[in-house]
Amino acid sequence: MPDTTVSDHQPGHDHRPAGRTTGHDHQPADHPAGDDGWRIRRTEADADRLGETESVFALSNGWLGWRGNLDEGEPYGMPGSYLNGFYERRGLSYPEDGYAFPQFSDTVVSAPNAALIRLWVDGEPLDVRTGTLRRHERVLDLRAGLVERHTEWVSPGGHAVRVRSIRLVSLARRPVAAVRWEVEPLDGPVEVRVCSDLVANQRVPERSDDPRAATVLDEPLAAEYRRADGPDGVLVHRTERSGQRVAVAVAHLVEAPDTTATDTGCQADRFRLALSGPLRPGQRLRLTKFAAYECTRTDAAADPTAAAADGSARTVDRAVDAPTAEAAESPADLADQAARAAAEARTVGWDALVTEQRASSTRPGRRPTDVATLRRQVVAGDPSYRFLMSRGPLQPPGAADQAYGLFAYAARRAASPVSLGSSVPQPELK
Repeated sequence: MPDTTVSDHQPGHDHRPAGRTTGHDHQPADHPAGDDGWRIRRTEADADRLGETESVFALSNGWLGWRGNLDEGEPYGMPGSYLNGFYERRGLSYPEDGYAFPQFSDTVVSAPNAALIRLWVDGEPLDVRTGTLRRHERVLDLRAGLVERHTEWVSPGGHAVRVRSIRLVSLARRPVAAVRWEVEPLDGPVEVRVCSDLVANQRVPERSDDPRAATVLDEPLAAEYRRADGPDGVLVHRTERSGQRVAVAVAHLVEAPDTTATDTGCQADRFRLALSGPLRPGQRLRLTKFAAYECTRTDAAADPTAAAADGSARTVDRAVDAPTAEAAESPADLADQAARAAAEARTVGWDALVTEQRASSTRPGRRPTDVATLRRQVVAGDPSYRFLMSRGPLQPPGAADQAYGLFAYAARRAASPVSLGSSVPQPELK
């Protein structure tokens, strides 16, 4: 069973100056633990419980949510990044028509995924299913709103590396999420390749052959616009029938030895920043990635029935004070908005984002307000909100679902005066 003991330091605090370095700096000093009851730790890579782990380590601010997938993207139970109210519409067919049979169904779809950072060590991809895991640990700090990951991996070719990452979905800046990722060799020099990806239409597993079950749509997003600017990029996509447009931008900070080569590629469904070069023991490569999401309606929905559904989407948006852009923004305009938000987050800096996150998480009165807001979006007793107790992922998981589960668990652990109601399932971790 997973170890849920607490972390002995506060993730995210690193006061070294930003910019490109030689890679010889030391590990940040540990900080004393503050509130142990707010931390969840898992110390194993259990391929049979991927869905559960991804739900437990999900992050959300109520509008934007990242599932708790591994940085390298594989293995996974259900990948994705989700926006509250972002969906696609599909037609329903029946062997025989019947009175009042629904003709359409709405399905939550993943926005382009900006959380991916892949690693190759001497040509071999980091994969916890191969090679040897000397250490694999993930820590969710509910109070700080951070997920930290520590992995020591020996490739099948015998090359050992240490990978550390910290990610957040900003509570202070609703469109923004960020991840700080680093790799260093342990036993000898290695050649590394690191790829920071922004991917749309990421392949997801089929859930069931039962037509009544939640449907996974194949490539639900149509590419409209893409742009690369040095190490930064932005992709804009739209849904075909629900009439929604989403822009996702990424901005990067790289700290690596001078021998590191940089390359970028931008395609319809992928933007990639690639870093490659040798690393010696004592050197490290660090990448800080800032992502920003914007969403709006297209000029005209392809499906005339989508207009009615848009009313409910706007209601959900208002419930969580979503930063949705003005309607009918052009793809280029929406791309500019997302790119500005990502660039602003990079200018503010990683340490400032972490400080904002801690302040937002612990601000007096925030927890009761957020729990109450999220409760208004759910139906009490809905079994889909048992995801923290389930053995698999949500079908499909939404940002509001993830945030509700985390806040409910946190409030119960902290003996919050907020009553969650006896009819709402209370998540438990074992």
